[in-house]
Amino acid sequence: MKKDKFSTYNEAHKYFYGRENHRWDLGLENISNFLQKIGNPQEKLNIIQIAGTNGKGSVSSFLTDILMEKYDKVGRYNSPAVFEERENITINNIPITGEEFVSQVNELYEYIELAEREEALPTIFELETIMALNYFYKKSCDIVILETGLGGRDDATNVSKGNILSVFTSISLDHMEYLGSTVEEIAHVKAGIIKKNSKAVIGINNEAVTRLLKAYAKKNNTKADIVNPLLLKGVKADITGQEFIYKGISCKIKLLGKNQLENAAAAIEAAMALDVPYKAITEGIKKTCIRGRFHIANKSPLIVLDGAHNPDAALRLRENIEEYLSGFAIVAVMGVFRDKDYKSIINIMKPYLKRAVAVSAKGQRALAPKELRREILAGLQGDNKEALCSEVYEAESLTDGINMAAELMKKAGEDEGKPPAMVIFGSLSYLGDIYGIIKNTAWEKSL
Repeated sequence: MKKDKFSTYNEAHKYFYGRENHRWDLGLENISNFLQKIGNPQEKLNIIQIAGTNGKGSVSSFLTDILMEKYDKVGRYNSPAVFEERENITINNIPITGEEFVSQVNELYEYIELAEREEALPTIFELETIMALNYFYKKSCDIVILETGLGGRDDATNVSKGNILSVFTSISLDHMEYLGSTVEEIAHVKAGIIKKNSKAVIGINNEAVTRLLKAYAKKNNTKADIVNPLLLKGVKADITGQEFIYKGISCKIKLLGKNQLENAAAAIEAAMALDVPYKAITEGIKKTCIRGRFHIANKSPLIVLDGAHNPDAALRLRENIEEYLSGFAIVAVMGVFRDKDYKSIINIMKPYLKRAVAVSAKGQRALAPKELRREILAGLQGDNKEALCSEVYEAESLTDGINMAAELMKKAGEDEGKPPAMVIFGSLSYLGDIYGIIKNTAWEKSL
C-alpha cells in the first residue's frame, strides 16, 4: 500500500499552493490532460456552469439552496475564498474539511509531480478546479455548480464536454485586458460555456448581449430561457429582506437590492429549467445568506460589507445605499486592486466618499492606500465644495482603517444629526480579514 505524502493540512496546503509560481500556459490543454490521467471525473458529473461579470456568487448560492431541497448532495465550486480558506469547495454549503483536503492532495500528488516534470503544470486555479471536480465525483454528488473564474470559453471550469445547464448573469466591462474592450466582446468569450443540445438561462442584460447569447444557444441546439424583469412583481423590501413574485412564484429572500431580485430570478429560471418543484424553489431560496453582498456585518453601529470591485457592482452598491441607507451619515472604507477600473468606481461612489478611509486590498495586485487616497481626492475635485469639506485618510493596516473609520463615524453623526453607517467595499480579497476585525471590535466603547 502506497504511503501518503502528506499527513497534515499545513503540509498539504503549502505544497499545493506552492505550485503557483511554476510555469503555465493559457488554454485548457494542461487541465484537460491532467483530468484525463485521473479518469475525467468531470464527465461523470451533472454540471451547471455559471458565467457573468457580477452576480455569479449570488446566483450559485440561491441555486445551491434550491437544489438542496431536491437532491441529497449538491456540490459547488466558486472563487475566490473570502471568509474561510476552504469555502470555495463545498457540498451542501459545507466546505471541504482539512482532512479531505489532505486526502485530495495525496491523491493528486503523483499527477502534479508528473505534470511539473513535463512542464505542463496547470495554473493554481486549474488545480483547485481539478480538486473540486475529483472531490465531487468521489463524494457522489448528485449535481454540481461551477462558477467560472475569468471569462468562460477558456476558463478552467469549462473543461466538461457536456453541462446540463449554462447560466449567464449580468455581463459588463471587467478584465478587459483579457476578455475584450467591449461588452459584446466579453459576452462572446463567456458564451463559450454553452454546450450542444443542452439548456441555458440568460439573466438580465442589454439587448445586444442577450441577442448574442441567444444566437450561441441556437447554434448549439440549446434551449435558452430569458429572465424577464417585467415579471418581477409585488416587490416589498426593508432592511431585513425582500418579498416578490416571479412567474407566479411567491418568494422571500434575505438579500437586499434590486440586483439580488434579478439574481434570484435567474436562479428561479435555472431551477425551472431543471424541473425543480415550486415548493423546493420557495423553501430553498429563502434560506440563502451571502456574506460580502450588501452584507450587514454589524447592526449597532451599522456596518455594511460589499464586494463592489468593478463599475457595474459599484453602481448597484450606490443604488442600495440610496434605497436603504438614506437616513444615515455614510463613512466609506475602500480597498481595490490596481488593475481594476478604480477611477470609474470612485466616480460612481463619489457622493459617499466625502468621509473615507483608503486601505489595502489583499495580495500583490492591491492599490497602495496612499495612491488610492490621492485618486479619491482627485475624484472629489469635480465638486469643489465636496473636495473642500472632505475627510479622506489612508491606513497602514486594516485594523487602523477600521479604527479611523470609527472615529469618522462619531464626527459624521454629530455633523449631520443622523445615525452613522460604515460602508466597506471594493475587492473581495480583503473582506474576510476585515470582517474578523469588525467582529472583534468593542463598538460600544468606540462609538
